[in-house]
Amino acid sequence: MTILGYLFLYTIILSISVFYADIFQKKIEKTIFLSFISITLLMYLFGIIGQLQIGVIIVSILSILLLAFTIFKNIKKHTLKNLEEKTITTGSIFFTIIFFVFIIATLRRELTNWDQFTYWSIAAKDMFNTNQILMSIQDFIQYPPIPAVLQYFFMKIIGEYSQGIEIFTMWILGISFLLPLFEKTNGKKIATVMISLIILCVPAVFQMLIFYESSYPDALLGIIIGELSYFYFSEKTSKYKTISILLTFAFLTLTKPTGIVIALILWFTLALFEVLAKRNLNKKIKEIIFSKEAKILFVTLIVIVLIYTSWIVYRKIVDFKTQNTFGQAFRWQ
Repeated sequence: MTILGYLFLYTIILSISVFYADIFQKKIEKTIFLSFISITLLMYLFGIIGQLQIGVIIVSILSILLLAFTIFKNIKKHTLKNLEEKTITTGSIFFTIIFFVFIIATLRRELTNWDQFTYWSIAAKDMFNTNQILMSIQDFIQYPPIPAVLQYFFMKIIGEYSQGIEIFTMWILGISFLLPLFEKTNGKKIATVMISLIILCVPAVFQMLIFYESSYPDALLGIIIGELSYFYFSEKTSKYKTISILLTFAFLTLTKPTGIVIALILWFTLALFEVLAKRNLNKKIKEIIFSKEAKILFVTLIVIVLIYTSWIVYRKIVDFKTQNTFGQAFRWQ
């Protein structure tokens, strides 16, 4: 059953990635990370309304429907060959190999780092057992739910709780943000090998954050900062770039308590760059304010504020209910 669960999980991830690849007309290595982000944010939305289990079912069904829609659409337009070229790529082959190698490497593996026992692993296990975002056993620590909510989704699809699945989730998630680098290979074998090695080694650079030894999201934060910066300056302005930036900033905001701080600092850095760059080109203030880049950054800031506010409001509602529950129990005593 475990192997079938992993296969179904692989299908879900690739189904959403294929849909994005078709919609944005990009190679799939540039949309796999969007699949992870979409699953996580959808699960978060279901979590804050107390429907995590239903969220797993709906996300799973939706992914298959999106794949069916994409295939049917391309059959109707006679563009299946084009879709095939976008999905069967060096990046997707690398992802497939790494996906199953990581399964073997993390199968039945246990976590040994200290913070796993004070929060991270406990959070994922508690979410798996209670089907609730906020922990029921550690009310004094309430971190944002990413990456625990994605680990929850993975474990529910695979069909069991396992610390190995927690590690697997973080490994494959971190690698997904680096897959767009494959666009730089230009089909050259040496370049492909070099990019593959770089993708595997970059997370290991965060030595003190022990990416390959834990399920901590610290290294993930560094990877996302790098990915967002690279993406913002290298990708041409398009719907793909806009959606990717918005979703990634939303994801970053809910990753650890420092996520919101990092998101705001990164946003301010990008905004400052746009102002200085355009002023250097003798652009007027009005032109800067109403530029495409400024509009994207403005919407991004709204997304950051709204997603963080949703978490704060949810916490206050849960805290209020918890206090009332404890108050009633105390009165009965």
